[in-house]
Amino acid sequence: MFARVALESPLPQLDRLFDYEIVDGLVVSPGVRVEVPFGNSKQTGFVVNVSETTQWAGKVSKLETVVSALPVLQPHIYELVSAVASRQACSFGDVIGSAIPVRAVRAEKAFLAGDRPEVPALETSLQPLELPKLAARLVEPKAQIWQRELLQLGVRNLLAGQSAIVAVPDFRDISRLVECAKAAGLSDHIVVYSSQDSRTESYEAFLECLTGRPVIVIGSRNALYAPVQAGGIYIWDDGDQSHTDQSAPYATTREIALLRQAQTDCQLAFLSHSRSVEVERLVSIGYLAEATSDFAKPRLSATTGDFRVDSAAWLAIRDGLELGSVLVQVANTGVARSLYCKKCSTRVSCKQCNGPIWIDAAGAHKCRWCNAFASGVSCRECASTDFRQGKAGATRTVAEFGKSFPGVLVVEAKSEENLLEVDDRKKIVVATPGIEPTIQGGYASVVVLDCQDALNRDTLKANEDAVRHWANAVALLAPQGRAVLVGVQGDLATELSLWQLPSIMQRELKERIALRFPPAMRVLSGTAAPASLGKLKESLQTIDGVEVLGTTPLDNGESRLIARFPYSQGKAVANEVKTVQLSLGAGNRRYNAKSGRAQRPITVKMDDPQVL
Repeated sequence: MFARVALESPLPQLDRLFDYEIVDGLVVSPGVRVEVPFGNSKQTGFVVNVSETTQWAGKVSKLETVVSALPVLQPHIYELVSAVASRQACSFGDVIGSAIPVRAVRAEKAFLAGDRPEVPALETSLQPLELPKLAARLVEPKAQIWQRELLQLGVRNLLAGQSAIVAVPDFRDISRLVECAKAAGLSDHIVVYSSQDSRTESYEAFLECLTGRPVIVIGSRNALYAPVQAGGIYIWDDGDQSHTDQSAPYATTREIALLRQAQTDCQLAFLSHSRSVEVERLVSIGYLAEATSDFAKPRLSATTGDFRVDSAAWLAIRDGLELGSVLVQVANTGVARSLYCKKCSTRVSCKQCNGPIWIDAAGAHKCRWCNAFASGVSCRECASTDFRQGKAGATRTVAEFGKSFPGVLVVEAKSEENLLEVDDRKKIVVATPGIEPTIQGGYASVVVLDCQDALNRDTLKANEDAVRHWANAVALLAPQGRAVLVGVQGDLATELSLWQLPSIMQRELKERIALRFPPAMRVLSGTAAPASLGKLKESLQTIDGVEVLGTTPLDNGESRLIARFPYSQGKAVANEVKTVQLSLGAGNRRYNAKSGRAQRPITVKMDDPQVL
């Protein structure tokens, strides 16, 4: 008997199935984890299938070691991992770590022993929510509505004897969703995939999904690989940056979900307060059905913002404090957004990456891009070391509000403190987008400052991200609360005041289509030494429809290439990228400047959101 094995190695030259002869007496089944000889070393991998013959004409090595008899790689998950690797121009080994967590031996032995309590019948206060099979839905901007709707979709699957996968951006959203599930009586019917879990907890959650019983899997990106028979996949706020993997395969939750839905024909729905442009495109071409219901619009006004805290914002804070707590969303953390030279007014930049220098809450000078400490930095224009602070960050805003509202508690929500909820004492909470704590009953007022700064960010997604951040903040309002956005004008101010968020994204999509920018086209970035990058450029230019936008030199001696291509050529581009990676071989090895680890000759990111 022969086993076809997929290796865990991320090396592109090992990205295929290898045949091994199973030694007599060894029991091997598809999906099990094995250790196999490869050259002078050992490699771990997973058995994909077992057969009586082999296609390999040469000598076939022996498979002698089964690491675990538990079939952890389910066939439909292998197909999903392979599809993601193919789309993102990477290897099976780059993706499998997201799908199958590190093995915890004690947890696996307990699982195989089968000593698990009986799961009680489903009893919940939530009613199932019906949506089209492929849907996009804007959720009412109101406290806990989004959690309830996601769980209502999951309950619909549980009642049908199916599992559901609910993917949210980060651990804050996971915690809130889990608390809502417990309050609704779903504690025994959820499995949590959290990056905050220990290795054993992560493996236990994975094993629970292998039991086959219907559950609601709640997690972030990796939840999309849960080995359940999912009747539905539900994504919350897909435009959040946390939904994008920061390492290979650089895939987004949205694309993984679309691939899994296409393979399994399950239900798929994208829910959010403000829709991403990518989802708006899928709605516009009819792939997703519009499933938004009518709801009451929030009380919101937008001002031009002649001052950072204008009269409308100040009154909203003052009036809100009479009724409860107030949330103030600011664009940046720290004391100051950036530093400027006192002599020539040039913005001070990092010596390593040319990013802006800012002052954090501890008073240290750091780079906003690479997070390096900027000791001994000087102005690049006049060499002066005498600086002035730019616009206030969250820390300085707290100090300023402490003076403006004496006797009022002012709290800064910091990402490192993981502040998920504040008590109901009247206070002003200052936070940057994404880390706003909730409060029981909602905030009496929500004030968003620095709106123009958010809109002026040097990125293609500036408007989209800004509107999404503001919408999520407004959703924290109490039922009778009101919101003020400072620094917004024109059509955007009108549409926000009327909560016509689809119109904003539709206009954004039309502009992207006119410019042939994502999501109208796909984009890849390649980073490497100039010689290696030249080979990639030559290969890409042989494919019809591929347009190389340019090559930019980087400070470390390497260069970055940016190219765009139509969706129809995605497979051809990915195959060409992998071919170039293989052709360069070990002689073109690169090393990471920070860690010193070896890298591939070219780092390629498909659909890189940071390059435009």
